[in-house]
Amino acid sequence: MNEFSAARSPGGKVLVAGGAGYVGSILVPLLVEAGYSVVVLDRFFFGDSLAATASAKRGSLKLVRADIRDVDDSVLEGVDSVVDLCGISNDPACDLDPAVTTAINVGGASRLIELALTVGVRRYVYASSCSVYGYGERLQMTEATQCSPQTLYAQSKLKIEQLLLAKGRCSSGIFQPVVLRLGTLFGVSPRMRFDLALNAMVKSAYAEGKICVDGDGLQWRPFVHVGDAASAFIIALNAPSRLVSNRVFNIGVGENNWQIRDLAIDIQLCLPGSVIAYSKQCRDSRNYNVDFAAAKTELGFSASTSVKQGIHEVIEAIGSGKVDLNDERSNTVRHYRALFAQSGLGLMLPVVSVPEASIA
Repeated sequence: MNEFSAARSPGGKVLVAGGAGYVGSILVPLLVEAGYSVVVLDRFFFGDSLAATASAKRGSLKLVRADIRDVDDSVLEGVDSVVDLCGISNDPACDLDPAVTTAINVGGASRLIELALTVGVRRYVYASSCSVYGYGERLQMTEATQCSPQTLYAQSKLKIEQLLLAKGRCSSGIFQPVVLRLGTLFGVSPRMRFDLALNAMVKSAYAEGKICVDGDGLQWRPFVHVGDAASAFIIALNAPSRLVSNRVFNIGVGENNWQIRDLAIDIQLCLPGSVIAYSKQCRDSRNYNVDFAAAKTELGFSASTSVKQGIHEVIEAIGSGKVDLNDERSNTVRHYRALFAQSGLGLMLPVVSVPEASIA
């Protein structure tokens, strides 16, 4: 285990924005067990996988139903550190309403940074994405590689990275921002998602016998298991400021850089009888093969789950009924569309903060 992730918090209090999501629903219980007092800020659109933990850990975990676009600084009372996992989380969902996406992913994220500065938060860990690299012309892109984001989602991530690091440079070391550029996530989570490449392809192969691949499948993706991503945030929270303050780290491991075609072939081998369907009309504009040396050598980050292990994990979870293929909440776009149908544009309006919440 990494020395930073193993270290216990000295009674620290951390706000996890978006803490009920795919990564957060794994990260938050780990933080509580590590000795942190945790406040989760979330709209809980996709349910509350943390209710049982909150009930069992009274005093250590508080759930707040609020919106980062209008929440006030009372939610940060006594908070030492922030982990920002908030935002509309994939390209198709972001494209549903670009104005709303910008308001949340840029406006809301900017507001949370300003509130954190106002109340004196020191460590601020931001969940960015390797998608900021866009279309890479070479392999093994490092944190110093010029970014070329191809989508609204990636563009919004890069804007907040730049804002956060600028604030850090102006603070003389008092404010310590850390940016984690996560690889493409995969694996099983209490808040399951089947709109991520590996998870989606396994689901399609299992349920329909077909694996859909955009273009020729030669595009690269750097994959990282959701549990390994959660551990990276704990490392970033616990690491000495000299190692992480005002730094960007790619989060993943080199052996999990895969071309989509090879991923499809491996899934096909695990689910005999499934077929690979290439869509020549749908060209994928994203292509990034990423270097993770900095996280490994400077932070001691390592990933415990390989892509092949992840394929088997998802297949087993489907087969055992651990995850429900028919739960519309596991597809972000589909669930947002359903919520839009029920509530119209009111869905995305800010909500009044609920300071003490037990979310149903």
